[in-house]
Amino acid sequence: MGLREVKAERTRRSILKAAFDLFEREGYDGATMEEVAAAAEVGTSTLYRYFPSKVDLLLTPVAQWNDHLAAGLATRPAGEPILESLRQVVLDYLRQVEVEADFVAQLRRLVEAAPIARAGLWDVYSQEQAALVRAVADRMGMKPTEPRAVLAAYLAMSVVQICLEASWTDPEAVPTAVAEQYFAAIRNGELSLLA
Repeated sequence: MGLREVKAERTRRSILKAAFDLFEREGYDGATMEEVAAAAEVGTSTLYRYFPSKVDLLLTPVAQWNDHLAAGLATRPAGEPILESLRQVVLDYLRQVEVEADFVAQLRRLVEAAPIARAGLWDVYSQEQAALVRAVADRMGMKPTEPRAVLAAYLAMSVVQICLEASWTDPEAVPTAVAEQYFAAIRNGELSLLA
C-alpha cells in the first residue's frame, strides 16, 4: 500500500470513528452529514467523496469486509480443495472481525438502530453471496447456477453468519473457534444426517 492509500485509509477510518461516536450520542437520524464532517475535522466535500450518503457510513465497512470472501478465494492455491479454500477465507474474515471486535460491535449497534441501514444490509449480504457463488463456481470450473457451487458458497456464508451471531450473543464465543467446529462437522460428514 502506497503513501496515498495509507493516508486515504487513515482519513476513512477517522471519518467512521467520528461518525459512529456522533451517531451513538445523537442517534443516527439526529446527526447530519455536516455534523459528521465537523466531528471528523474534514470538509463536507471530502466526507461525500469517501461516503456519498449517511447510510454509506454504516454499510461501506460491511461491504468492504464482505468483499474479502470472494476476493480471498481467488488468492488460495489452485490445487486446494474447495472446502479448505472456503474454510481459510472464512477464518481470515473472522480473524479480522476478532481484531476489530469493538468497531464491529459499535457498527452492529448502529445498524440495528437505523432501519434504513438494516434494510440496506440485506442488499450488501445478497451482493456478497452472489459474488461468492460466482467465485466458487469459477474455482470449481462450473456455472454459477450449478447446485454444488451455490450450496458451497451459501454454506460458507451461513458459517460466517452463525459465527457472528454466536459472538454477539455470547461474549466468550470466539468466532474462529466456532467456525472450526462447523467446518469439522462438514468435513466429518455430519451433514449426512439431513439425508
